[in-house]
Amino acid sequence: MSGSQTDGPGGSSNGLPPQQLAPSAARRQLGVELRQVRDEIGLQLAVAAKAIERSAATLSRLETAKSMPRLVDVKALLDYYADEKPEAVPPATRDRILALVEPSRETEWFTSFRDVLSGDLTNGDAQRYVEYESVARSIHAYEPVLIPGLLQTRDYARAVTDIVFPDQPRRARDRFVDFRMERQRVLDPAAGALEFQLVLGEAAIQRPIGPASVMRAQLAALREQISNGRPKVSVRLVPATVSTRALFGGAFHIMDLRDDAHGLVYLEGREGSQYLQTLDAVDRYAAMFAELSEVALDGDGSAQLVDEAIARLR
Repeated sequence: MSGSQTDGPGGSSNGLPPQQLAPSAARRQLGVELRQVRDEIGLQLAVAAKAIERSAATLSRLETAKSMPRLVDVKALLDYYADEKPEAVPPATRDRILALVEPSRETEWFTSFRDVLSGDLTNGDAQRYVEYESVARSIHAYEPVLIPGLLQTRDYARAVTDIVFPDQPRRARDRFVDFRMERQRVLDPAAGALEFQLVLGEAAIQRPIGPASVMRAQLAALREQISNGRPKVSVRLVPATVSTRALFGGAFHIMDLRDDAHGLVYLEGREGSQYLQTLDAVDRYAAMFAELSEVALDGDGSAQLVDEAIARLR
């Protein structure tokens, strides 16, 4: 589940040309590389910032990918670093870093959903999550009680939104559903689709969400995915009759990122989200996912379980 290894200080952690990186991935890579060069020279952040007539806060935001980079600032930094220690900024490193600036400044698909990301229907980490999702090679997910957003039909997503946010204005809820549907672009084969492996608890197909017609259509879409769906998407169900340690503790997503050496684990809670980014955490949850996969039904068994749930709705 881990990603490719880094190729050393100043090296790319993904092997992709800059023009193929998502803007958020390019910004993170740019920040990492600038920080690596500064650390190699042994300069304090405030010293480097003062040398290019910027504040330490401005340089910190650049290194942590929290602001849009300016070519003039990146060039000034590289010139200063090269003067301080020429071997820290060889031509290949300079060219690679400068090549990251343009893709870092491009617009993300979710820019048109700023109102959703800053609204009351998402937690503060929603943008962070979709940035990671947009640069993921694969996601291995366990969802015990709800069909996840990437596989929701529009009507099911609307029904979930109405249940969770009954007091929000209709327009805000509709925009949230639009945002959820747009997220599914990461599964589009034409866009280089990520691999999505889902282990789903039986409760997710038994729990009534919205009218029976909505649930029936959602289960039919899930059934189609299991048997004839996208080649990079796998859905397997764990029947309610099975018990194993990994079933307890809630949903989790393991993300293998194109721009990270070992990925991360995403946990969503009532009071906010957690991102576990240590190798130990990723390995621990990978072991839990393997345990869940062991007890999950195969494709035929999963399809049969969904068929039985559909039949009960008639």
